[in-house]
Amino acid sequence: MPSIKRAREDADANIVGGHETARSRLLEPLIYSGTLDRFKYEDLTPAIGREFEGLQVTDLLKWEDAMIRDLATTSTYIF
Repeated sequence: MPSIKRAREDADANIVGGHETARSRLLEPLIYSGTLDRFKYEDLTPAIGREFEGLQVTDLLKWEDAMIRDLATTSTYIF
């Protein structure tokens, strides 16, 4: 059986799948900073997550980036 050759022998050995510009640029994990603590919330289920009362995603886009990061953090951490 003939051996299988790589399509590109000159490919960078450090790249693991995908295009190099698609790799994460995060150098450290996201940390919840508490910017969403002023809103009342309820943890519905582990699958659904946290529901914030009186908060719309469109409002977060108008405010500060830290709130968007905290929203992303609440979906990945269990408090």
